[in-house]
Amino acid sequence: MNKEVETILIECHILTSKALKGYEDRTYISNKVYETRQYRNKFHLGFQQFINYPIINLIWVILAVGVVLMVTAEKNIAR
Repeated sequence: MNKEVETILIECHILTSKALKGYEDRTYISNKVYETRQYRNKFHLGFQQFINYPIINLIWVILAVGVVLMVTAEKNIAR
């Protein structure tokens, strides 16, 4: 193998190694961005459900009032 071909192959190997390293970095960053977006979407979805489904909020309020009334009634009966 002559010197010129050997030099070209070495340069090609170096460039390929750099490209793969850059790809791995971008993949890592992409995964982190994806995880961050998923976390934000999870929070946003929970808040969105709170606003978009008022019937669920009404059910929770009724349940909470019922528990308070039961506890109050139990204390009054226990006296």
